Amino acid sequence: MSNLLSDAYDDDLAALSPFTPSFGVPPNLLVGRDAPKREMLSGLHNGPMDKRFVSVLLGARGSGKTVMLDECEDAAAASGWLVISVNATTEGLLDRIKSEASLAHNAHPTLPDAPTRQTRSNRRGLRLGPAWFENETQHILSADWSLRRWLTTLGQHALANRTAVLVTVDELHAADREEMRSLCADIQHITQRKQLPVAVLAAGLGELQEILARDKKLSFFLRSHQVHLPPISAAQARGFYQTMYADADAGIDTEALDYMAAHTGPLPIRMQSIGDAAWESASSGRRPVTLDIAKFAVAQTDTFMDTHVFTQVWHDHSREEHLCLAVLADRNGTATFDEIAAGSGLPKHRARIATDLLAMNECITQDPRGVITFGPAMSIRVAQWGRQRIPTAEQITGAAMASEAPVSSGTSRSAGGDKPRCGHMMVRAGVRCVLAAGHSGPHRSRLR
Repeated sequence: MSNLLSDAYDDDLAALSPFTPSFGVPPNLLVGRDAPKREMLSGLHNGPMDKRFVSVLLGARGSGKTVMLDECEDAAAASGWLVISVNATTEGLLDRIKSEASLAHNAHPTLPDAPTRQTRSNRRGLRLGPAWFENETQHILSADWSLRRWLTTLGQHALANRTAVLVTVDELHAADREEMRSLCADIQHITQRKQLPVAVLAAGLGELQEILARDKKLSFFLRSHQVHLPPISAAQARGFYQTMYADADAGIDTEALDYMAAHTGPLPIRMQSIGDAAWESASSGRRPVTLDIAKFAVAQTDTFMDTHVFTQVWHDHSREEHLCLAVLADRNGTATFDEIAAGSGLPKHRARIATDLLAMNECITQDPRGVITFGPAMSIRVAQWGRQRIPTAEQITGAAMASEAPVSSGTSRSAGGDKPRCGHMMVRAGVRCVLAAGHSGPHRSRLR
């Protein structure tokens, strides 16, 4: 039985897809990202005097932001840097940075034969520097210190030993605003005033530009170098498929290759999904990919993108942005701004804010004539699906009444439980309202 199991397992391994249609999974071949990667690594190499030493990476979901952070982390770790990687989607960002740094230092405190360098071996996001670095620094850090003191101490020690520290923050747009301001102030103090080798690479959705621009306390991040991930071209996609199938010793017809390249679009996640669907449909590479298989793979990817990417993007946005997308869907994906404003029922200034944010997140695009269409981060199918879930006036009224209902002593006020939230973007504050849709009174950034 064990031999049969081993044989089956080995056979499955041989047929594994070389494509990686999953978020944050390192691809076997990085396409269209050499220039931004080289740009960021050059900034890290040059040190605190280079404005790229603190960089903000911007792109839609599926554009490869997390992969780019991983690439830079591995390059820094291979050069002996201490790398600390965190995600900003939940509160406690500053404490997590301290915690990850502590774990990195305590990982192998007594190994005399610890390697001088380590690459991506710890999938929790920790990157360990040289053994002497961790052993030298772990005893000088205290849990009750502020983050600024932690990073200052690490930076001073790194400078004395001709190395550096890299902190990466993914999903920065979702960070608690006060924590973001504190981190911004600390990094500015450490890198600009103290000139210590503590680099920061952050990544977020396009709306992060608006958040940074509207908050004066985040001006340092706004002035920092911004990297916009470029779209994948049809030629790059074609070269990718051709190389991947050739390296896997699998066949693909020219017609299929051309069709897949023409229907890839700008997002790497879609390119990986098309390649993977074609691979599976061709018996895991045992048969050549034909035009029919390519068409099936593209159709499968359309469903994958709707389910795993665009639906999540829909839920990232507010009711006002949903209304604008719904109007665009009702008009078969083509409309002017005036048509969207009128169809949504929003005042023009609020419709403008909503469409601007949708454009930043690449949900819509506008050509020079002012014609608005769906962008690479949203599809007409998901907008049509979402239209049925936009709360009605009656639902909004009910949610507003629920949000104003008295609560018993000792119970915090909710935003209406699972009822729809307002989600209105408070432009000056750069955050969305967390109260229930249709609430009375001013918008609020957090519950009281």
